[in-house]
Amino acid sequence: GLEYLSSILEAIINNRVIKFIYSKFSEDESKDHTVEPYHLKEFDGRWYLLAMLSKGMTIFSLDRIDELKVTTKVFKRNKKI
Repeated sequence: GLEYLSSILEAIINNRVIKFIYSKFSEDESKDHTVEPYHLKEFDGRWYLLAMLSKGMTIFSLDRIDELKVTTKVFKRNKKI
């Protein structure tokens, strides 16, 4: 997932919505996600994306993300987060 690090960082800085396919560790099926990216975090040698979904804040592991696209859609950052 490190190949997406700079694209995600650019999306965070410019408040751009991103889309990607995510494969959970515990599931065989991958799902499409459209999220508002807020933060990148490194922990124990792995990178994570903190992003807002319609249901709230969620954490995604970068090594499980595929086909990331930064959209032209701009979101308004929640100042409380």
